[in-house]
Amino acid sequence: MLRHRIVLLVLCVLLVTGSFSGTLAYVLHLRSDAYRESAEKRLSALLNMPVDIGRIHPLSFSSSRFEHIRTWLPGRSLQVFACDQALWRQTGREADATYALDLQDGWLLVGTGSWGRSEYDAILASGLGHDFASLRLREIHLDDLDFRWDHPSFQLSARAAGGVILLDDDGIGTASLHSRQLNDHASSEPIHIHARFVPGAGLRFEEVVLDVPRIPLSALGLNTLLRGPVTEGTFAGRVTYRETDAQRLSLTGSVWDGRLDELTRQVIGGPFRGRMDVTLDEASFVGRRLGALRFHGRLVEVCLHDLLPALRDHGGTGRLQLDVAQCEYVDGRIRRFSASGEAEGLPLQAVTDLLGFGRVTGTVDLRIHSLLVDHDRLRAADIDLIAAPPADRPGTIDKEVIRRALQQLVGIDAAPVLPDQVEYTQLGVKLLLSGEQLTVRGTHGPDGRTILTVKLAGREWGLLKQPDRAFAVGDLLALARHRVEQYGFDDIETWWTRQHEP
Repeated sequence: MLRHRIVLLVLCVLLVTGSFSGTLAYVLHLRSDAYRESAEKRLSALLNMPVDIGRIHPLSFSSSRFEHIRTWLPGRSLQVFACDQALWRQTGREADATYALDLQDGWLLVGTGSWGRSEYDAILASGLGHDFASLRLREIHLDDLDFRWDHPSFQLSARAAGGVILLDDDGIGTASLHSRQLNDHASSEPIHIHARFVPGAGLRFEEVVLDVPRIPLSALGLNTLLRGPVTEGTFAGRVTYRETDAQRLSLTGSVWDGRLDELTRQVIGGPFRGRMDVTLDEASFVGRRLGALRFHGRLVEVCLHDLLPALRDHGGTGRLQLDVAQCEYVDGRIRRFSASGEAEGLPLQAVTDLLGFGRVTGTVDLRIHSLLVDHDRLRAADIDLIAAPPADRPGTIDKEVIRRALQQLVGIDAAPVLPDQVEYTQLGVKLLLSGEQLTVRGTHGPDGRTILTVKLAGREWGLLKQPDRAFAVGDLLALARHRVEQYGFDDIETWWTRQHEP
């Protein structure tokens, strides 16, 4: 009996020793340089990029901690990823095991400002263009990670970001991250970043969303899209990038004290000087062209010299203020525009020079009580034009201007009795448009029906009264659009640019 017990004891010792020795040998193998080099080769082949691993610590048969990971572009031309610690761990049951990856204290680079489109696509395909479903990787947790994404149309960088990336059974990725620094701007409130992407050979970002608190406009990284730097104004809202059918970037939220000249560089005739406080229901760009613009708010101190270059030679300090109740501009068409506003100090001489028949001196104030455009048709308008003589001399109006006005409004040809130039004391008109019918009304005189009061032989005369009929004017916007469409877009842009040259 004793001999049998001794034999059993020896067998147990051998089994335990053998198991311990085998486990110890396996652990030592996992810690060895040979295993680390083998892991580097396998990971480099998976990512199609060189990978360096400083050290591997086995935690169990299914979990390991990797330290000092570095990843490079092919040829080691540029380092694009670094992480001080990465933990690979099993999260599911052994029969249906899934895995999670924890990344801590590192950085990720997705493109630089000097990269072209092909380099940008290559880094995305290398870093995310894999079948994560086959690896059974379901979660990637980030802690204190800096990343930079330089898209050909915009820039996005965040520091000390944290969050999680979830991968479903089909390998579809959903990221939810947060950071307090966007494009080198520190925020007192967190900035949330959400993304949905499809990894694999057909990698695409279906959607990337930034929910931002009130931050400077410059922090959005839209300099490339807006064709120049943005230095003033603040924004709060959402920035969304989609890459399904076409690359579309859209903004919704509010803009405070934005500079029009910085935001209208790519608009024909721009940039326009002025400031804006608006709520953006949508401002979307397809590629680098404006696709849709929906907003409401106020535009102030808009320089009329920018809108009408001919005004530059006539002085004046015309400024336009516009309260926009609704603006909806889609694919080059105005679906809806409703506004009111005013402008002061518009030089009359410049306006009449543009018309090409006669001249009126002085200035005119514009009052837009209402203006409505619906599906590219000017549906309604209520506008006052009130002129004032120059401050240092009498105001004058050329004979041809009066002759045409009398002939068009009341059907009288007064050319034989008019001097070449007449002094006016009051000039004002109210324009009421409803559909394609225009009503012209006076603004002064004993009955409020006078349009033009002149001074002849030392006395004032109400020379032009409001007509008793309305005028059919047709679709004014359609007429203007027809004339514009006779020319190519590039021709119009070139012409308008020349008009704005000093």
